[in-house]
Amino acid sequence: MKWKRLISLISTLINSHYGISYKKFIYFKKKERLWEPILITFAIFSMIVGMVPLYSIIMKTSFEQMTAMGLQNLFLMQAFTATTFIGFFFGLFIVVNYLFFSREMKVLLPLPLKPSEVMTAKFSVIILDQMLISLVLLLPPLIYFGVKTSQGLLYWFFAAVIFLLSQILPVMLATVIILPLYRVIKFDRYRDFFIFILASLLLVASLFFVAITNRMSFSGGFSPEALARILSDPESLINKVGRIYPPAILVVKSLTAGGFEGLIAFLGFVVLHVFVFLLLLYMGKKFYYSTYIELQEAHAKRTKVGKDELERLFGKSRSRFAALMAREWKYFLRVPSFSFNGFINVVIFPILLLIFASVNGEQMEEIKRFIPLIKPYAVPLGVLVAVLAGGINSLSPTLLSREGRLFIELKALPVSPTTIFVVKFTHIMTITIIAPIFVSIALHMFLELSLIQSLSIFFISTVNLLFLNLLQTMIDSKKPVLDWDNPSKAMKQNINVALTIPIIFGFVGGFGYLGFVLKGTLSPVVMSSILLLVGVAGSALCAPIATRMFGSALSRDV
Repeated sequence: MKWKRLISLISTLINSHYGISYKKFIYFKKKERLWEPILITFAIFSMIVGMVPLYSIIMKTSFEQMTAMGLQNLFLMQAFTATTFIGFFFGLFIVVNYLFFSREMKVLLPLPLKPSEVMTAKFSVIILDQMLISLVLLLPPLIYFGVKTSQGLLYWFFAAVIFLLSQILPVMLATVIILPLYRVIKFDRYRDFFIFILASLLLVASLFFVAITNRMSFSGGFSPEALARILSDPESLINKVGRIYPPAILVVKSLTAGGFEGLIAFLGFVVLHVFVFLLLLYMGKKFYYSTYIELQEAHAKRTKVGKDELERLFGKSRSRFAALMAREWKYFLRVPSFSFNGFINVVIFPILLLIFASVNGEQMEEIKRFIPLIKPYAVPLGVLVAVLAGGINSLSPTLLSREGRLFIELKALPVSPTTIFVVKFTHIMTITIIAPIFVSIALHMFLELSLIQSLSIFFISTVNLLFLNLLQTMIDSKKPVLDWDNPSKAMKQNINVALTIPIIFGFVGGFGYLGFVLKGTLSPVVMSSILLLVGVAGSALCAPIATRMFGSALSRDV
Protein backbone atom coordinates (compact mmCIF):
# COMPACT_ATOMS: atom_id res chain seq x y z
CA MET A 1 0.00 0.00 0.00
CA LYS A 2 1.63 3.26 -1.15
CA TRP A 3 0.81 5.96 1.37
CA LYS A 4 1.07 8.89 -1.03
CA ARG A 5 -1.37 7.26 -3.45
CA LEU A 6 -3.67 6.27 -0.58
CA ILE A 7 -3.76 9.78 0.87
CA SER A 8 -4.46 11.20 -2.59
CA LEU A 9 -7.30 8.71 -3.09
CA ILE A 10 -8.84 9.50 0.31
CA SER A 11 -8.72 13.25 -0.31
CA THR A 12 -10.24 12.79 -3.77
CA LEU A 13 -13.14 10.72 -2.44
CA ILE A 14 -13.79 13.17 0.39
CA ASN A 15 -13.72 16.03 -2.12
CA SER A 16 -16.18 14.19 -4.36
CA HIS A 17 -18.45 13.08 -1.51
CA TYR A 18 -18.90 16.55 -0.03
CA GLY A 19 -18.53 18.48 -3.30
CA ILE A 20 -15.79 20.66 -1.80
CA SER A 21 -14.21 21.81 -5.08
CA TYR A 22 -17.60 22.53 -6.63
CA LYS A 23 -18.71 24.58 -3.62
CA LYS A 24 -15.41 26.52 -3.55
CA PHE A 25 -15.82 27.32 -7.24
CA ILE A 26 -19.44 28.46 -6.84
CA TYR A 27 -19.04 30.42 -3.60
CA PHE A 28 -15.53 31.89 -3.91
CA LYS A 29 -14.76 32.04 -7.63
CA LYS A 30 -18.14 32.78 -9.18
CA LYS A 31 -19.56 34.27 -5.96
CA GLU A 32 -22.97 32.82 -6.70
CA ARG A 33 -25.62 31.31 -4.38
CA LEU A 34 -23.93 32.83 -1.34
CA TRP A 35 -27.22 32.55 0.51
CA GLU A 36 -26.82 28.75 0.67
CA PRO A 37 -24.04 28.58 3.31
CA ILE A 38 -25.81 31.29 5.30
CA LEU A 39 -29.05 29.33 5.21
CA ILE A 40 -27.32 26.06 6.12
CA THR A 41 -25.58 27.76 9.06
CA PHE A 42 -28.90 29.18 10.24
CA ALA A 43 -30.57 25.76 9.92
CA ILE A 44 -27.83 24.08 11.96
CA PHE A 45 -28.03 26.83 14.57
CA SER A 46 -31.81 26.39 14.80
CA MET A 47 -31.47 22.65 15.37
CA ILE A 48 -28.81 23.18 18.06
CA VAL A 49 -30.95 25.73 19.89
CA GLY A 50 -33.94 23.39 19.68
CA MET A 51 -32.22 20.27 21.02
CA VAL A 52 -29.52 21.50 23.44
CA PRO A 53 -31.80 22.30 26.43
CA LEU A 54 -33.36 18.82 26.58
CA TYR A 55 -30.02 17.13 25.93
CA SER A 56 -28.32 19.20 28.65
CA ILE A 57 -30.95 18.24 31.22
CA ILE A 58 -30.60 14.54 30.38
CA MET A 59 -26.79 14.68 30.60
CA LYS A 60 -26.69 16.76 33.80
CA THR A 61 -29.32 14.64 35.55
CA SER A 62 -27.65 11.40 34.54
CA PHE A 63 -24.22 12.55 35.78
CA GLU A 64 -25.59 13.78 39.11
CA GLN A 65 -27.47 10.53 39.69
CA MET A 66 -24.42 8.42 38.94
CA THR A 67 -22.20 10.62 41.10
CA ALA A 68 -24.61 10.26 44.01
CA MET A 69 -24.49 6.47 43.59
CA GLY A 70 -20.71 6.40 43.26
CA LEU A 71 -21.05 5.32 39.63
CA GLN A 72 -19.41 8.21 37.77
CA ASN A 73 -17.59 5.81 35.47
CA LEU A 74 -20.91 4.41 34.28
CA PHE A 75 -21.66 7.86 32.84
CA LEU A 76 -18.79 7.42 30.36
CA MET A 77 -19.65 3.78 29.68
CA GLN A 78 -23.26 4.61 28.87
CA ALA A 79 -22.26 7.45 26.53
CA PHE A 80 -19.73 5.31 24.66
CA THR A 81 -22.06 2.30 24.41
CA ALA A 82 -24.98 4.38 23.14
CA THR A 83 -22.67 6.04 20.60
CA THR A 84 -21.50 2.65 19.37
CA PHE A 85 -24.98 1.13 19.09
CA ILE A 86 -26.42 4.09 17.22
CA GLY A 87 -23.25 4.28 15.12
CA PHE A 88 -23.76 0.62 14.24
CA PHE A 89 -27.35 1.38 13.23
CA PHE A 90 -26.23 4.27 11.02
CA GLY A 91 -23.35 2.21 9.72
CA LEU A 92 -25.51 -0.61 8.40
CA PHE A 93 -27.31 1.80 6.10
CA ILE A 94 -24.36 3.96 5.16
CA VAL A 95 -22.07 1.01 4.44
CA VAL A 96 -24.64 -0.59 2.12
CA ASN A 97 -25.31 2.75 0.47
CA TYR A 98 -21.71 3.85 -0.02
CA LEU A 99 -20.24 0.47 -0.94
CA PHE A 100 -22.90 -0.85 -3.30
CA PHE A 101 -24.92 2.17 -4.52
CA SER A 102 -22.20 4.67 -5.34
CA ARG A 103 -21.32 5.44 -8.96
CA GLU A 104 -17.68 6.12 -8.17
CA MET A 105 -16.91 2.37 -8.08
CA LYS A 106 -17.36 2.31 -11.85
CA VAL A 107 -14.44 4.74 -12.04
CA LEU A 108 -12.32 3.07 -9.35
CA LEU A 109 -12.57 -0.52 -10.62
CA PRO A 110 -10.48 -0.04 -13.81
CA LEU A 111 -7.77 1.89 -11.94
CA PRO A 112 -4.59 0.11 -10.75
CA LEU A 113 -5.70 0.20 -7.11
CA LYS A 114 -5.55 -2.60 -4.58
CA PRO A 115 -8.80 -3.65 -2.85
CA SER A 116 -7.25 -2.67 0.49
CA GLU A 117 -6.58 0.85 -0.80
CA VAL A 118 -10.12 1.28 -2.10
CA MET A 119 -11.60 -0.07 1.13
CA THR A 120 -9.41 2.18 3.26
CA ALA A 121 -10.36 5.25 1.23
CA LYS A 122 -14.08 4.48 1.11
CA PHE A 123 -14.24 3.75 4.82
CA SER A 124 -12.42 6.95 5.61
CA VAL A 125 -15.34 8.78 4.00
CA ILE A 126 -17.91 6.63 5.85
CA ILE A 127 -16.22 7.16 9.22
CA LEU A 128 -16.02 10.89 8.56
CA ASP A 129 -19.80 10.87 8.01
CA GLN A 130 -20.27 8.81 11.16
CA MET A 131 -18.25 11.20 13.31
CA LEU A 132 -21.30 13.42 13.53
CA ILE A 133 -22.80 10.79 15.86
CA SER A 134 -19.77 10.92 18.16
CA LEU A 135 -19.79 14.70 17.96
CA VAL A 136 -23.34 14.75 19.36
CA LEU A 137 -23.44 11.73 21.68
CA LEU A 138 -19.86 11.21 22.90
CA LEU A 139 -17.97 14.50 22.83
CA PRO A 140 -20.29 16.44 25.21
CA PRO A 141 -20.20 13.70 27.91
CA LEU A 142 -16.41 13.44 27.58
CA ILE A 143 -16.02 17.19 28.04
CA TYR A 144 -18.65 17.37 30.80
CA PHE A 145 -17.03 14.52 32.75
CA GLY A 146 -13.53 15.97 32.35
CA VAL A 147 -14.57 19.42 33.54
CA LYS A 148 -16.72 18.20 36.44
CA THR A 149 -14.05 15.83 37.74
CA SER A 150 -11.10 18.19 37.05
CA GLN A 151 -9.17 15.68 34.95
CA GLY A 152 -5.53 16.14 33.96
CA LEU A 153 -3.77 16.41 30.62
CA LEU A 154 -3.53 12.63 30.11
CA TYR A 155 -7.34 12.32 30.31
CA TRP A 156 -7.83 14.88 27.57
CA PHE A 157 -5.27 13.18 25.32
CA PHE A 158 -6.86 9.75 25.79
CA ALA A 159 -10.35 11.24 25.37
CA ALA A 160 -9.33 12.90 22.08
CA VAL A 161 -7.95 9.63 20.67
CA ILE A 162 -10.99 7.64 21.85
CA PHE A 163 -13.29 10.22 20.26
CA LEU A 164 -11.44 10.02 16.93
CA LEU A 165 -11.53 6.20 16.95
CA SER A 166 -15.07 5.89 18.31
CA GLN A 167 -16.79 5.22 14.97
CA ILE A 168 -14.24 2.79 13.56
CA LEU A 169 -15.46 -0.26 15.46
CA PRO A 170 -19.22 0.22 14.79
CA VAL A 171 -18.56 0.72 11.08
CA MET A 172 -16.26 -2.28 10.95
CA LEU A 173 -18.80 -4.46 12.77
CA ALA A 174 -21.49 -3.36 10.31
CA THR A 175 -19.19 -4.26 7.44
CA VAL A 176 -18.30 -7.64 8.92
CA ILE A 177 -22.03 -8.42 8.94
CA ILE A 178 -22.97 -6.87 5.59
CA LEU A 179 -20.23 -8.17 3.29
CA PRO A 180 -20.81 -11.88 4.03
CA LEU A 181 -24.57 -11.28 4.21
CA TYR A 182 -24.65 -9.78 0.73
CA ARG A 183 -22.54 -12.69 -0.43
CA VAL A 184 -24.68 -15.43 1.13
CA ILE A 185 -28.25 -14.14 0.85
CA LYS A 186 -29.57 -14.82 -2.63
CA PHE A 187 -32.98 -13.15 -2.49
CA ASP A 188 -31.87 -9.92 -4.15
CA ARG A 189 -35.30 -8.29 -4.13
CA TYR A 190 -35.56 -8.27 -0.33
CA ARG A 191 -31.90 -8.08 0.64
CA ASP A 192 -31.91 -4.34 1.42
CA PHE A 193 -35.20 -4.62 3.29
CA PHE A 194 -33.63 -7.36 5.41
CA ILE A 195 -30.76 -5.02 6.28
CA PHE A 196 -33.28 -2.33 7.23
CA ILE A 197 -35.19 -4.68 9.55
CA LEU A 198 -31.94 -5.87 11.14
CA ALA A 199 -30.80 -2.31 11.78
CA SER A 200 -34.19 -1.30 13.19
CA LEU A 201 -34.15 -4.20 15.63
CA LEU A 202 -30.66 -3.19 16.70
CA LEU A 203 -31.77 0.40 17.33
CA VAL A 204 -34.67 -0.81 19.47
CA ALA A 205 -32.27 -3.06 21.40
CA SER A 206 -29.85 -0.18 22.01
CA LEU A 207 -32.61 2.11 23.27
CA PHE A 208 -33.92 -0.69 25.45
CA PHE A 209 -30.41 -1.07 26.87
CA VAL A 210 -30.18 2.65 27.70
CA ALA A 211 -33.58 2.66 29.40
CA ILE A 212 -32.90 -0.53 31.36
CA THR A 213 -29.47 0.73 32.42
CA ASN A 214 -31.02 3.95 33.73
CA ARG A 215 -33.73 2.16 35.66
CA MET A 216 -31.43 -0.61 36.89
CA SER A 217 -28.87 1.84 38.14
CA PHE A 218 -30.89 4.67 39.63
CA SER A 219 -34.50 3.75 40.18
CA GLY A 220 -35.99 3.05 43.56
CA GLY A 221 -36.59 -0.55 42.58
CA PHE A 222 -33.42 -1.78 44.31
CA SER A 223 -33.81 -3.65 47.57
CA PRO A 224 -31.74 -2.29 50.49
CA GLU A 225 -29.42 -5.29 50.19
CA ALA A 226 -28.85 -4.79 46.46
CA LEU A 227 -28.30 -1.06 46.94
CA ALA A 228 -25.77 -1.75 49.70
CA ARG A 229 -23.86 -4.14 47.43
CA ILE A 230 -23.66 -1.54 44.66
CA LEU A 231 -22.53 1.23 47.01
CA SER A 232 -19.87 -1.02 48.53
CA ASP A 233 -18.57 -2.14 45.12
CA PRO A 234 -19.58 0.26 42.30
CA GLU A 235 -17.18 -1.43 39.88
CA SER A 236 -19.26 -4.62 40.00
CA LEU A 237 -22.21 -2.94 38.28
CA ILE A 238 -19.91 -1.26 35.75
CA ASN A 239 -18.29 -4.58 34.89
CA LYS A 240 -21.70 -6.23 34.68
CA VAL A 241 -22.99 -3.62 32.25
CA GLY A 242 -19.68 -3.69 30.38
CA ARG A 243 -20.14 -7.35 29.52
CA ILE A 244 -22.76 -6.25 26.98
CA TYR A 245 -20.08 -4.30 25.10
CA PRO A 246 -16.57 -5.11 26.44
CA PRO A 247 -14.68 -2.30 24.58
CA ALA A 248 -16.60 0.14 26.79
CA ILE A 249 -14.68 -1.23 29.79
CA LEU A 250 -11.41 -0.39 28.03
CA VAL A 251 -12.68 3.16 27.48
CA VAL A 252 -13.65 3.60 31.13
CA LYS A 253 -10.38 2.14 32.39
CA SER A 254 -8.39 4.32 29.99
CA LEU A 255 -10.05 7.51 31.16
CA THR A 256 -10.44 6.85 34.89
CA ALA A 257 -7.97 4.22 36.12
CA GLY A 258 -4.83 6.30 35.70
CA GLY A 259 -1.25 5.12 35.87
CA PHE A 260 -0.10 1.87 34.31
CA GLU A 261 -3.59 0.29 34.33
CA GLY A 262 -5.05 3.19 32.37
CA LEU A 263 -2.19 3.10 29.85
CA ILE A 264 -2.61 -0.66 29.28
CA ALA A 265 -6.36 -0.24 28.77
CA PHE A 266 -5.77 2.60 26.30
CA LEU A 267 -3.22 0.60 24.32
CA GLY A 268 -5.62 -2.36 24.32
CA PHE A 269 -8.34 -0.11 22.90
CA VAL A 270 -6.05 1.11 20.11
CA VAL A 271 -4.75 -2.39 19.30
CA LEU A 272 -8.32 -3.70 19.12
CA HIS A 273 -9.19 -1.12 16.48
CA VAL A 274 -6.06 -1.88 14.48
CA PHE A 275 -6.91 -5.58 14.51
CA VAL A 276 -10.51 -4.99 13.42
CA PHE A 277 -9.33 -2.67 10.66
CA LEU A 278 -6.96 -5.34 9.34
CA LEU A 279 -9.85 -7.80 9.46
CA LEU A 280 -11.88 -5.39 7.38
CA LEU A 281 -9.15 -5.15 4.75
CA TYR A 282 -8.99 -8.94 4.56
CA MET A 283 -12.76 -9.20 4.13
CA GLY A 284 -12.67 -6.43 1.54
CA LYS A 285 -10.24 -8.41 -0.56
CA LYS A 286 -12.24 -11.60 -0.12
CA PHE A 287 -15.83 -10.36 -0.46
CA TYR A 288 -16.23 -6.75 -1.56
CA TYR A 289 -15.08 -6.68 -5.18
CA SER A 290 -16.70 -9.96 -6.15
CA THR A 291 -19.97 -9.04 -4.40
CA TYR A 292 -20.08 -5.63 -6.08
CA ILE A 293 -19.45 -7.13 -9.52
CA GLU A 294 -22.21 -9.71 -8.94
CA LEU A 295 -24.66 -6.96 -8.03
CA GLN A 296 -23.77 -5.03 -11.18
CA GLU A 297 -24.23 -8.14 -13.30
CA ALA A 298 -27.59 -8.86 -11.68
CA HIS A 299 -28.66 -5.28 -12.33
CA ALA A 300 -27.52 -5.50 -15.96
CA LYS A 301 -29.61 -8.62 -16.49
CA ARG A 302 -32.71 -6.67 -15.37
CA THR A 303 -32.28 -3.72 -17.70
CA LYS A 304 -35.05 -4.98 -19.97
CA VAL A 305 -38.51 -5.09 -18.48
CA GLY A 306 -40.49 -8.01 -19.82
CA LYS A 307 -44.09 -8.02 -20.94
CA ASP A 308 -45.13 -10.17 -17.98
CA GLU A 309 -43.66 -7.68 -15.53
CA LEU A 310 -45.40 -4.76 -17.22
CA GLU A 311 -48.69 -6.60 -17.07
CA ARG A 312 -48.08 -7.42 -13.42
CA LEU A 313 -47.39 -3.77 -12.61
CA PHE A 314 -50.08 -2.11 -14.73
CA GLY A 315 -52.47 -4.93 -15.56
CA LYS A 316 -56.18 -5.04 -14.82
CA SER A 317 -55.61 -6.97 -11.61
CA ARG A 318 -53.76 -4.03 -10.09
CA SER A 319 -54.75 -0.39 -10.06
CA ARG A 320 -52.32 2.27 -11.16
CA PHE A 321 -52.41 3.78 -7.69
CA ALA A 322 -51.43 0.43 -6.11
CA ALA A 323 -48.68 -0.16 -8.67
CA LEU A 324 -47.20 3.30 -8.12
CA MET A 325 -47.44 2.93 -4.35
CA ALA A 326 -45.61 -0.42 -4.56
CA ARG A 327 -42.92 1.28 -6.66
CA GLU A 328 -42.60 4.08 -4.12
CA TRP A 329 -42.21 1.74 -1.13
CA LYS A 330 -39.80 -0.62 -2.90
CA TYR A 331 -37.57 2.24 -4.01
CA PHE A 332 -37.73 3.78 -0.54
CA LEU A 333 -36.85 0.57 1.30
CA ARG A 334 -34.23 -0.63 -1.19
CA VAL A 335 -32.16 2.55 -0.90
CA PRO A 336 -30.78 2.58 2.66
CA SER A 337 -30.06 6.31 2.68
CA PHE A 338 -33.72 7.09 1.97
CA SER A 339 -35.23 4.60 4.41
CA PHE A 340 -32.82 5.50 7.19
CA ASN A 341 -33.22 9.29 6.92
CA GLY A 342 -36.96 8.97 6.41
CA PHE A 343 -37.62 6.87 9.49
CA ILE A 344 -35.00 8.05 11.96
CA ASN A 345 -36.00 11.72 11.82
CA VAL A 346 -39.64 11.06 12.72
CA VAL A 347 -38.81 8.93 15.76
CA ILE A 348 -35.75 10.67 17.24
CA PHE A 349 -37.68 13.30 19.25
CA PRO A 350 -40.22 10.81 20.63
CA ILE A 351 -37.30 8.56 21.61
CA LEU A 352 -35.68 11.47 23.45
CA LEU A 353 -38.97 12.06 25.25
CA LEU A 354 -39.18 8.43 26.32
CA ILE A 355 -35.56 8.40 27.52
CA PHE A 356 -36.17 11.69 29.31
CA ALA A 357 -39.21 10.20 31.02
CA SER A 358 -37.19 7.15 32.09
CA VAL A 359 -34.62 9.26 33.94
CA ASN A 360 -35.32 9.55 37.64
CA GLY A 361 -33.81 11.68 40.37
CA GLU A 362 -34.36 14.98 42.12
CA GLN A 363 -34.36 17.07 38.95
CA MET A 364 -36.99 14.85 37.36
CA GLU A 365 -39.12 15.10 40.50
CA GLU A 366 -38.86 18.89 40.30
CA ILE A 367 -39.96 18.79 36.66
CA LYS A 368 -42.91 16.55 37.54
CA ARG A 369 -44.09 19.20 40.01
CA PHE A 370 -44.70 21.48 37.03
CA ILE A 371 -47.00 18.97 35.33
CA PRO A 372 -50.18 20.45 36.86
CA LEU A 373 -49.13 23.84 35.44
CA ILE A 374 -48.47 22.68 31.88
CA LYS A 375 -51.13 19.98 31.71
CA PRO A 376 -53.92 22.42 30.71
CA TYR A 377 -51.76 23.41 27.72
CA ALA A 378 -50.82 19.81 26.90
CA VAL A 379 -52.74 19.76 23.59
CA PRO A 380 -51.21 22.87 21.92
CA LEU A 381 -47.76 22.02 23.32
CA GLY A 382 -48.09 18.40 22.20
CA VAL A 383 -49.15 19.51 18.72
CA LEU A 384 -46.03 21.66 18.36
CA VAL A 385 -43.77 18.84 19.59
CA ALA A 386 -45.35 16.39 17.14
CA VAL A 387 -45.08 18.91 14.28
CA LEU A 388 -41.39 19.40 15.06
CA ALA A 389 -40.78 15.65 15.20
CA GLY A 390 -42.64 14.87 11.99
CA GLY A 391 -41.76 17.96 10.00
CA ILE A 392 -38.02 17.31 9.70
CA ASN A 393 -38.23 13.91 8.00
CA SER A 394 -36.43 15.17 4.84
CA LEU A 395 -38.89 13.29 2.61
CA SER A 396 -41.13 16.16 1.51
CA PRO A 397 -38.28 18.48 0.44
CA THR A 398 -36.82 15.60 -1.61
CA LEU A 399 -40.08 14.49 -3.24
CA LEU A 400 -38.60 14.61 -6.75
CA SER A 401 -34.91 14.83 -5.87
CA ARG A 402 -34.93 11.23 -4.64
CA GLU A 403 -35.86 10.07 -8.13
CA GLY A 404 -32.48 11.05 -9.58
CA ARG A 405 -31.96 9.26 -12.90
CA LEU A 406 -35.37 7.61 -12.49
CA PHE A 407 -37.01 10.99 -13.03
CA ILE A 408 -37.09 10.26 -16.78
CA GLU A 409 -38.86 6.98 -16.05
CA LEU A 410 -41.39 8.83 -13.88
CA LYS A 411 -42.10 11.28 -16.71
CA ALA A 412 -42.71 8.42 -19.15
CA LEU A 413 -45.26 6.57 -17.01
CA PRO A 414 -48.77 6.51 -18.55
CA VAL A 415 -50.21 8.08 -15.41
CA SER A 416 -51.40 11.62 -14.77
CA PRO A 417 -49.11 13.90 -12.74
CA THR A 418 -51.89 14.35 -10.19
CA THR A 419 -52.05 10.61 -9.52
CA ILE A 420 -48.27 10.40 -9.19
CA PHE A 421 -48.26 13.33 -6.77
CA VAL A 422 -51.05 11.83 -4.66
CA VAL A 423 -49.18 8.51 -4.46
CA LYS A 424 -45.87 10.10 -3.50
CA PHE A 425 -47.49 12.43 -0.98
CA THR A 426 -49.51 9.59 0.56
CA HIS A 427 -46.28 7.66 1.03
CA ILE A 428 -44.68 10.66 2.75
CA MET A 429 -47.66 11.19 5.06
CA THR A 430 -47.70 7.49 5.97
CA ILE A 431 -44.18 7.85 7.36
CA THR A 432 -44.72 11.33 8.78
CA ILE A 433 -47.70 10.19 10.81
CA ILE A 434 -45.41 7.98 12.91
CA ALA A 435 -44.26 11.07 14.81
CA PRO A 436 -47.73 12.21 15.99
CA ILE A 437 -48.52 8.63 17.04
CA PHE A 438 -45.35 8.29 19.14
CA VAL A 439 -45.58 11.79 20.61
CA SER A 440 -49.24 11.30 21.55
CA ILE A 441 -48.41 8.03 23.31
CA ALA A 442 -45.35 9.48 25.09
CA LEU A 443 -47.24 12.54 26.35
CA HIS A 444 -50.26 10.42 27.28
CA MET A 445 -48.00 8.35 29.55
CA PHE A 446 -45.85 11.18 30.90
CA LEU A 447 -48.57 13.78 31.51
CA GLU A 448 -51.38 11.27 32.18
CA LEU A 449 -53.59 12.84 29.52
CA SER A 450 -57.13 11.82 28.74
CA LEU A 451 -57.92 9.89 25.57
CA ILE A 452 -59.58 12.99 24.06
CA GLN A 453 -56.48 15.09 24.67
CA SER A 454 -54.17 12.47 23.15
CA LEU A 455 -56.39 12.06 20.09
CA SER A 456 -56.57 15.85 19.71
CA ILE A 457 -52.77 16.07 19.69
CA PHE A 458 -52.62 13.36 17.05
CA PHE A 459 -55.33 14.82 14.80
CA ILE A 460 -54.33 18.50 14.95
CA SER A 461 -50.62 17.77 14.50
CA THR A 462 -51.38 15.50 11.53
CA VAL A 463 -53.40 18.27 9.84
CA ASN A 464 -50.57 20.77 10.38
CA LEU A 465 -48.00 18.28 9.10
CA LEU A 466 -50.16 17.87 6.00
CA PHE A 467 -49.92 21.63 5.47
CA LEU A 468 -46.15 21.81 6.12
CA ASN A 469 -45.40 18.80 3.95
CA LEU A 470 -47.26 20.43 1.08
CA LEU A 471 -45.14 23.56 1.52
CA GLN A 472 -41.96 21.49 1.47
CA THR A 473 -42.95 19.58 -1.67
CA MET A 474 -43.48 22.90 -3.43
CA ILE A 475 -39.85 23.84 -2.75
CA ASP A 476 -38.54 20.61 -4.25
CA SER A 477 -40.92 20.78 -7.22
CA LYS A 478 -39.60 24.25 -8.00
CA LYS A 479 -35.98 23.09 -8.30
CA PRO A 480 -35.36 19.37 -7.71
CA VAL A 481 -31.78 18.15 -7.25
CA LEU A 482 -31.62 15.25 -9.71
CA ASP A 483 -27.92 15.14 -10.58
CA TRP A 484 -26.40 13.03 -7.80
CA ASP A 485 -24.11 10.00 -7.83
CA ASN A 486 -24.82 8.94 -4.24
CA PRO A 487 -28.31 8.65 -2.68
CA SER A 488 -27.12 10.40 0.48
CA LYS A 489 -26.56 13.56 -1.57
CA ALA A 490 -30.25 13.60 -2.44
CA MET A 491 -31.09 13.77 1.28
CA LYS A 492 -28.24 15.06 3.44
CA GLN A 493 -26.62 17.45 0.95
CA ASN A 494 -29.79 18.73 -0.68
CA ILE A 495 -30.19 22.48 -0.32
CA ASN A 496 -33.98 22.03 -0.45
CA VAL A 497 -33.81 20.23 2.90
CA ALA A 498 -31.93 23.17 4.42
CA LEU A 499 -34.54 25.55 3.01
CA THR A 500 -37.35 23.78 4.85
CA ILE A 501 -35.70 23.67 8.30
CA PRO A 502 -36.39 27.39 9.00
CA ILE A 503 -40.01 26.79 7.93
CA ILE A 504 -40.50 24.01 10.49
CA PHE A 505 -38.63 25.71 13.33
CA GLY A 506 -40.25 29.04 12.46
CA PHE A 507 -43.72 27.49 12.60
CA VAL A 508 -43.08 25.74 15.92
CA GLY A 509 -41.11 28.60 17.47
CA GLY A 510 -43.53 31.26 16.25
CA PHE A 511 -46.66 29.59 17.56
CA GLY A 512 -44.84 28.57 20.73
CA TYR A 513 -43.86 32.18 21.39
CA LEU A 514 -47.36 33.47 20.63
CA GLY A 515 -48.84 30.85 22.94
CA PHE A 516 -46.50 31.89 25.74
CA VAL A 517 -47.25 35.59 25.30
CA LEU A 518 -51.02 35.08 25.01
CA LYS A 519 -51.43 32.33 27.60
CA GLY A 520 -53.28 34.74 29.89
CA THR A 521 -55.61 35.82 27.09
CA LEU A 522 -56.31 32.67 25.08
CA SER A 523 -57.51 29.42 26.57
CA PRO A 524 -55.85 26.11 25.58
CA VAL A 525 -58.99 25.21 23.62
CA VAL A 526 -58.74 28.41 21.58
CA MET A 527 -55.02 27.84 20.96
CA SER A 528 -55.71 24.31 19.75
CA SER A 529 -58.56 25.57 17.55
CA ILE A 530 -56.29 28.18 15.97
CA LEU A 531 -53.69 25.53 15.19
CA LEU A 532 -56.38 23.34 13.66
CA LEU A 533 -57.71 26.19 11.52
CA VAL A 534 -54.19 27.07 10.34
CA GLY A 535 -53.58 23.47 9.34
CA VAL A 536 -56.89 23.09 7.52
CA ALA A 537 -56.69 26.46 5.74
CA GLY A 538 -53.04 25.98 4.83
CA SER A 539 -53.66 22.50 3.46
CA ALA A 540 -56.66 23.64 1.42
CA LEU A 541 -54.66 26.54 -0.02
CA CYS A 542 -51.42 24.65 -0.74
CA ALA A 543 -52.83 21.36 -2.08
CA PRO A 544 -53.83 22.63 -5.57
CA ILE A 545 -50.69 24.79 -5.84
CA ALA A 546 -48.40 21.90 -4.87
CA THR A 547 -50.16 19.58 -7.34
CA ARG A 548 -49.83 22.13 -10.15
CA MET A 549 -46.14 22.77 -9.40
CA PHE A 550 -45.45 19.03 -9.37
CA GLY A 551 -47.11 18.68 -12.77
CA SER A 552 -45.03 21.56 -14.13
CA ALA A 553 -41.85 19.91 -12.83
CA LEU A 554 -42.72 16.67 -14.62
CA SER A 555 -43.31 18.51 -17.88
CA ARG A 556 -39.94 20.28 -17.83
CA ASP A 557 -36.97 18.96 -19.80
CA VAL A 558 -34.04 17.65 -17.74
